[in-house]
Amino acid sequence: MAVTNQALPASYQLLNYRIDRQISRGGFSIVYRAFDETGAPVAIKEYLPSSLVLRTSRHRVFFSGDTGLTAEYGQIRERLGPFDLVMLEVGAHHPAWGDIHLGPDNALLAWQLLGGGPFLPIHWGTFSLALHAWDQPAEVLLARAPALGVPLLMPRLGEAVEPAHVDGVTPWWRGVDTPERMPLTPEQAEAEVRRWPKAVPWPAD
Repeated sequence: MAVTNQALPASYQLLNYRIDRQISRGGFSIVYRAFDETGAPVAIKEYLPSSLVLRTSRHRVFFSGDTGLTAEYGQIRERLGPFDLVMLEVGAHHPAWGDIHLGPDNALLAWQLLGGGPFLPIHWGTFSLALHAWDQPAEVLLARAPALGVPLLMPRLGEAVEPAHVDGVTPWWRGVDTPERMPLTPEQAEAEVRRWPKAVPWPAD
């Protein structure tokens, strides 16, 4: 489903900003030069749809990126499915953000529209953007997915898994910030920082 995103035209009014011209385009965004209501120049970044399907001769994977619930998932299933792995974002959700973040409940509906397949929840427990606990999306999925027959795939960070061999979920996140592990003493925190790599390839998420 190829979509061509047209840049906003010059003089387009976006809230309190007037678009002057496109500065750059690439990846998942377009950057514009604009002017605010006082005439000061600003840069505005427009994020583009970022869902994608990876297809090989043997496998098909759906990756949602940040998105809202849409009936187009059914069209994606018809044109590009079935999927051997469905990766849907589930974190930092709120009813007011329904167009940009699924959350666990809408992710389960999206999974159904996409036709199923092993479900790997992504984009949760990363940033504290919402009012819910960091692990709330994982707990909601763990509670609701079995009744829907959803084969959840929730490996520990960095754990290698084979989606075709989903064997249940171990809620590993419950031990991440237990009282005996958190908070770290200053010495433990310093030792942890020293273990981090000196450089991380971009993007880090």
